[in-house]
Amino acid sequence: MQHQELDYPVCQNGFNCKTINIRTQAGKNKFLLQQVNELGLPHDANILALWTRTHTSTITASNGLSLVSTAVYNNSYISLKDRANKNNKIDLLLSEYYLPKLNEQAAFLQPVPSKLIDWNQSFIQINPRVAALNDQVFEIVVIYTDPNQVEEFPNRFVFRDGLELAGIRKAQFEVNLNTTQIKYPLSNSDNVGIPQDALILGFNLKNNNFPLFGTAGIDTSTLNSVYFSLKQGTCSFIDQFPAALNSYEQLISNFNYFPIRPTQVLAIDWQQSRIELNDLATVTNDMVFQFELIWWSPNC
Repeated sequence: MQHQELDYPVCQNGFNCKTINIRTQAGKNKFLLQQVNELGLPHDANILALWTRTHTSTITASNGLSLVSTAVYNNSYISLKDRANKNNKIDLLLSEYYLPKLNEQAAFLQPVPSKLIDWNQSFIQINPRVAALNDQVFEIVVIYTDPNQVEEFPNRFVFRDGLELAGIRKAQFEVNLNTTQIKYPLSNSDNVGIPQDALILGFNLKNNNFPLFGTAGIDTSTLNSVYFSLKQGTCSFIDQFPAALNSYEQLISNFNYFPIRPTQVLAIDWQQSRIELNDLATVTNDMVFQFELIWWSPNC
């Protein structure tokens, strides 16, 4: 495959992401990230980072299977192969990297186009001291961006230590849950009540036990199996993000939210964007899921 040059540094104002699940089999200790060389990402997408959360088999993954046990997760290592070099030889972006480190801090890598990563030869390996089971999964959030040149975003704060921040506005929302429904749109209209000229900069999925309108906030057990998606056109640019993966300082230390590529509020399909609950065991009819949108006004 032809080598693809990247211009450095890569300017990033926000991210896309996709949650992938790597299925395990009993009796094996090595599990390929993909059986075919395709993750459902754009081939020219630049892979930037990987992020995980602590695994336990009580959590239902986005594909309906349970995550691996904590013991298996704590004995797992990931190797990620690529050909992002002029000689077209196989290198390693990650070489036997201890997987639980990815839930202490997201691992930002040398940006590599997705088509140059050998997904079906990359793998997770576990130590034989633990035994994998059939039809459980490792969950990894792949953080990427499109290859288009991104203009530097105009920050509103510049502090004396060099830190720059956008200067944001926040809008809080609650989704009413019931005991039977699995998928909920983020809005029943083409907007969510944010000014039409606004840019959406990110989201925060931390929930509390004292909602404004609902009787009860979502409990931890249910939240662990909730997945959040944002859709633009036919593309889910935030694809089944685990709502419980909300220690955002593990991604960028100065942010308390997940930064997305700045997107016009009306460019997001709010009726097709959604949350999905994969475990209804503790859901009640008076429970709500809370999410916060981070936005920015270009006219202030």
